[in-house]
Amino acid sequence: MSTRFKQWIEMIRLRNRIVAMQDDRLPKLVYLWDKSLSTNAWVSETDHILQYVNMLPEDDDFKHVDLDCINSRLMKLDRERWWLAQDDLTKLHTFREVYDEQDHRGIVYANLSHRQRSLVVKLKVGILPLGLEIGRHTDVPLENRLCHICNDGLLDDEYHFILYCDALKDIRSKFFGSTAVLDDVEDPTDKAEICKMLLNSHNLRKMAKFLEEMYDERLKMLYNK
Repeated sequence: MSTRFKQWIEMIRLRNRIVAMQDDRLPKLVYLWDKSLSTNAWVSETDHILQYVNMLPEDDDFKHVDLDCINSRLMKLDRERWWLAQDDLTKLHTFREVYDEQDHRGIVYANLSHRQRSLVVKLKVGILPLGLEIGRHTDVPLENRLCHICNDGLLDDEYHFILYCDALKDIRSKFFGSTAVLDDVEDPTDKAEICKMLLNSHNLRKMAKFLEEMYDERLKMLYNK
């Protein structure tokens, strides 16, 4: 959750504490006095927050509000705002396409080595050092960020590396067979759906080993490492 929304939660938490006070307590008297002035002070800000999450009490009553519900709604709004913001970015293109909301914690609990976990995470967020990402830092035009191990003139992105690079077909066949990768996918032409399936918790250990072997082979071909 954004820092701003966390601050909002604390403001409403404090508001609830004031609501629970006796009517003659000074903080409550000051709050109600400030509220009556209709200024743009802290009191108005708390009302704005409640209105933002559609939880402002009817008739502007000074009542206790459900903090857990507000937190849940703010988290939902924060996720929606974050996803909308990514539409104008290229950095997280792979993450947006392969993210599985129902299975996003699989990487946390999977029994993987440190390097395997690192490779999977880098793949998912689009920072695996492939031509697409390397070219971003060296100002290579997008159309020139091609794969240099198969030389088929194709963009060296995550999908090409995992699914299509002809130079790595033997390793791909070793792990998944010629067509097994596509067995559980409704649309075999949907590369994002294929990768999402490969990266879910049921396939993650096998996928991590596959990715590690593929990446080692790529380094060997490019740099004799």
